[in-house]
Amino acid sequence: MAKKTGPESVPGVTGRKMAATEAGRNPYTGQSQGELVRHPQGSNGGVHRGPDRKPRINVCRAIFMEALARSQIRLVKLPGKQRGRRVVVEMAGKADMVKGLQLILERGARGLGLKEFIKTVDVTEKVFRVQPHETKNGVSQPPRPATFVRPTETASGTEEPKASASPPTDPGTLIGPDGQEYGLSE
Repeated sequence: MAKKTGPESVPGVTGRKMAATEAGRNPYTGQSQGELVRHPQGSNGGVHRGPDRKPRINVCRAIFMEALARSQIRLVKLPGKQRGRRVVVEMAGKADMVKGLQLILERGARGLGLKEFIKTVDVTEKVFRVQPHETKNGVSQPPRPATFVRPTETASGTEEPKASASPPTDPGTLIGPDGQEYGLSE
């Protein structure tokens, strides 16, 4: 039986140290270089993992949003019945968070749990603070009014899309459903 042979190895130093293509000279600059070192001893080649070792902020926000928005099955006690009934509650986490915040604020108003009350006020201020990406040249931008274009109904009952009105030339101009222009007062 014939002995299997693998691919022939590259002559010279292999592994961490590699032989130069032209002995002792950089082929691009012509400078003396000796042996090339792929990466320092004990290194895995300079793989930089950085912040990927833990979830980034966008992943954490997505987890929180899912926890608040997902529906849950809850046991609800019905009046006049001994047993409760299981129902699906939409956005149960959001409702729980609202109730908890209201309880903290109610207790704080009565002078109880002031540490939690102050922390809640601090977090609320941080949540509603204008972020750097929400400003334009350091000036926060007010919300823009919405312009709604509704389709009109014809005599046959089918809806025809209305030709969209040209956008207002003056920023801050609002066009009402009757076509009248309304300006924002500053």
